[in-house]
Amino acid sequence: MTTQESFLSWYLNMGHFSGFFYIYSFVLIFLGIIFFFRQFVRLTAPYGTQAAIALTAACVPVLGNILHIADIGPFAFFDPTPFSFAITGLILFWGTIQHEFLNIIPVARESVIESMNDGYIVMDVSNSIVDINKAALELAGKVRKEVMGKKLKLPFRRGSGDFRSCA
Repeated sequence: MTTQESFLSWYLNMGHFSGFFYIYSFVLIFLGIIFFFRQFVRLTAPYGTQAAIALTAACVPVLGNILHIADIGPFAFFDPTPFSFAITGLILFWGTIQHEFLNIIPVARESVIESMNDGYIVMDVSNSIVDINKAALELAGKVRKEVMGKKLKLPFRRGSGDFRSCA
């Protein structure tokens, strides 16, 4: 701390390893972001949305910190990093409310329901199929696109697999 003309000011002197620390930190952070991006490109709808939310939330504070470290515009004197963490919190909150971010039900469904040997069909109140697993599709000799949203009687008529009792 220094005192100049009756003002108390804080002068931060960076140590010898601060540059090494920044480089090391950003390499690890960028590797994590690259990992998220690679997963985002490969994932299907519910998981891809979750990965996009996580990717966006991870990039906001990094961008704010880079703007400050690079002394770009007003960010040379103002560090937006704490505020960018608040924005990240809002993104994660929005993802939780709107897109069920970090909801484990799709993961549980994928690992449990799809690996079952028994057929599994979920219908709504009007007997339309809203979910079906691979075993039920194999028994009926159908693909998911053919049966989703259809009434149970139509995809599984007599002679179309082992669903005669459902017709």
